[in-house]
Amino acid sequence: MIRYGLLGPVATWRDGHQVDLGSPQQRTLVALLLLHRNETVSIDRMADVLWPKRLPANAVPVLRTYVARLRTNRLDPHVLLTRPGGYELRVSDGEVDADRLDALVTSARVALRRGNPAAAAVSLTEALALMRGPILTELSDDDRAVAERVRLEELCATVGEELTEARLAQGDHRELVPTLRAAVATHPVRERIWGQLMVALYRSGRQAEALEAYRAAHGTLAELGLQPGAELRDLERRILLHDPALGAPADRVHRVPRYHTSLVGRDDELDAVQNELLAGGLVSIVGPAGAGKTRVAAEAAGRAESWLGPLVWWVDLAAVGPGRVAAATARTLAAPQLPGLTTVDAISARLSDGPGLLVLDNCEHVIEEAAVLTARLLEVESSVHILTTSREALRVADERVVRLAGLPARYAARLLCERAEAPPGDVGSVAEVVARLDGLPLAIELAASKLRSLSVADLAREVRERLSVLGDGPRDAPERQRSLEAAIAWSYDLRSPAEQHVLRQLAVFPGSFDAAAAESVAGTEAVPTLTRLVDASLVAADPPRFHLLMTVRTYAQERLREAGEEETARRRHRDTYLALAETVGANMVDAGLGPWLARGRLEHENFQAALRWSRDRGDTANTLELTSWLSMFWFRSGFVRDGRALLERAMAAAGPGGPHWPRAMYGRAMLEGAMGSADALPAAGAAVSAAEEAGDQFLLALALCWQGHGLLLARRRSEARTALRRARSIAASVPSDEGIAFADQMLGDLAMSEGDLDQAAALLVRARDRYRRSRGTVDAGYTLIDLTRVRLAQHDFNEALTVAGEAIADFRSREDPRGTAHALWCLGQAYAGLGQPERARHALDEARALTRRWGFALWPLGQSDEPGQEPAFGAGVQALADERSRAVGARVGEEGDRDISLAEELR
Repeated sequence: MIRYGLLGPVATWRDGHQVDLGSPQQRTLVALLLLHRNETVSIDRMADVLWPKRLPANAVPVLRTYVARLRTNRLDPHVLLTRPGGYELRVSDGEVDADRLDALVTSARVALRRGNPAAAAVSLTEALALMRGPILTELSDDDRAVAERVRLEELCATVGEELTEARLAQGDHRELVPTLRAAVATHPVRERIWGQLMVALYRSGRQAEALEAYRAAHGTLAELGLQPGAELRDLERRILLHDPALGAPADRVHRVPRYHTSLVGRDDELDAVQNELLAGGLVSIVGPAGAGKTRVAAEAAGRAESWLGPLVWWVDLAAVGPGRVAAATARTLAAPQLPGLTTVDAISARLSDGPGLLVLDNCEHVIEEAAVLTARLLEVESSVHILTTSREALRVADERVVRLAGLPARYAARLLCERAEAPPGDVGSVAEVVARLDGLPLAIELAASKLRSLSVADLAREVRERLSVLGDGPRDAPERQRSLEAAIAWSYDLRSPAEQHVLRQLAVFPGSFDAAAAESVAGTEAVPTLTRLVDASLVAADPPRFHLLMTVRTYAQERLREAGEEETARRRHRDTYLALAETVGANMVDAGLGPWLARGRLEHENFQAALRWSRDRGDTANTLELTSWLSMFWFRSGFVRDGRALLERAMAAAGPGGPHWPRAMYGRAMLEGAMGSADALPAAGAAVSAAEEAGDQFLLALALCWQGHGLLLARRRSEARTALRRARSIAASVPSDEGIAFADQMLGDLAMSEGDLDQAAALLVRARDRYRRSRGTVDAGYTLIDLTRVRLAQHDFNEALTVAGEAIADFRSREDPRGTAHALWCLGQAYAGLGQPERARHALDEARALTRRWGFALWPLGQSDEPGQEPAFGAGVQALADERSRAVGARVGEEGDRDISLAEELR
């Protein structure tokens, strides 16, 4: 999309980015072409403009060079056209800001004639925003440019005056007085502005000042030997006579907030509000601080005028204290106060004037009074339409609630870019900013204002650390909306001390949590209080889990520190998740694996927070206990490399010994083995020794399996067989199938490495079946990969395809990217064997994409993914893979589909 600018220095934008037009001569040329847009500009005219005093000998070649440069680097060559004897710049409607200005002014004048000053104000505000500075300065001496400059400058001046008219028609006289005083100081001879100032002062109840403004205008004009015009003199007379026609326009729409920016991402919510309002009765827009409830209500009120009629009464309760809700509503509606008539009856009588909409904005701090008033009005006047906004529902009979949450990510990013007035190029940082701000429109708009001085990457870093970086919003905004902290504080201060206490405690949860964890951290009052905090939009609920918005959590954490409660709350959180880590770790085998693996994923952020707090406190014993229990979960969920680093750090800090050391040693052996690292075999040997010393037969059997795995990688098959047979024997003596199945799996790998494929298949099938008997289909995945490799070696490609598919489903169900990548590698091999190179390539590409995304190398299972290590298949399997790859590569070469053969991909 391309845009051109004449309302300031000549400019061109492509997709929101300004184009560098090059040298001053090229800028002058663009200005001339825009001035004569969609017309042929002769070469002679161009030359006269570029060289008005003396034409150089090579003028035409130079001019053509300028045009060529503009086509090549600055303008679309399809719009800068060569014509006989000259050039033409083709533009479409709306692409030039001057044309857009004309269209907006015309639209505004039509809206004013039709009695719609709000629409006129929107168009005129947009028109004012187009003005960037002095107009057509590049063509200072050109007659046509001078005429166009005069026209546009006068039009720009008129826009400001007509916007004032539109705002006066909406009842903004009080707000306009300071602006108009500044305007008459800048343009002292423009009588229309003096007249507007007089009207604004008169309507504000300042008749003497209005007459003083007339005398000031008279004096200014007299200095030039002039008298005020007839309109200004007539206006003075009408003020002296208190002409009723000079009063403020009848408030058919009572102070509905007006916005001069687009509403982003709320179409569905607006449709929901409108549909509910059509049914009559009470509709409440409910959501957290900064979600944009007032903005949506204002848009809904504007829509309602088209089907409900123009009577809209807007009552802002933000500054209304307890006991004053009904009185404030009556005052806004100018409800008649007659003897014997209650305030509610007076309001009801006013609402009965005709179909209309009553909006009660910001009800949360007077929620009970607002509920009583709306319930009474609905009883007395059944046809009334009432719309409320609040951070919690009124809980009135037949109330219909439309809830606002943060914007979806794509709309939140769009809002940030629009309000920043330029699309930030750092997509990742944009995503982080809007995520950390929970997609809340208020927070995003405050953040966008900071992009005038910060890059989006810097803003992301600042928001990561503190919300106060967002600072304050517009000074004319309500106090509670000038900063995100003020908006959240408004909700927080409305809660009881007990509710505030629970909310502060919940701030230690970095992610979601359940009711039991909340009670463990925040006390026995947490569970009943949670419901109230959810109703107040301070806690989000996705039963049976809860979470705090990041913005609310940051605010609550600051209050937690101020209250001196952080140490106790974080210790309780750590103790809660230390106990849960033990349960999760103990259930990473047998029947508990499926449900507890899912639970571990839900609690991953909490585990990390508990671990980080213990480590930062120097609590080495609890840090080691946590990591030792979590090591099996990390293995099952694919969190291998980082899990190993965390475990090793904890072991180094705690030192050997203690009740958790054997399990930590085993965890290290397991994670090293999963990575196929050079330390895998020594780590497994150390784990065997630690388990023997502790007398833990279950750990010993598993450690021996990992020792056998390491020996197998080192091609020490005889020693591997001894270790694995011992592991199976020990495993048979403990009440778990885990060790037996693991030993059978490793023995199957041993048989495969020796070329005994039938024996390997039998052992791996036995291991798979034992895993499935004990824990269902979950986590038979690595056994299935080994079995796939055997089927590939047996040329049973259809069976290999089936088994690889089962492995992929297993790994994806537990969100293990490493296992998924290996399973996809096997799937690609199976497709290759079946002569389906495109499907093979697709599977391999997906596997490689996973490795790039998660940062590990793709080797067949059992091979190192340490840098510099080469894959080491068993000789028979490698030869078979090579043979199959060559065959498939030959087929692809014959088909001529690719420049690179699939054989290279498979290797």
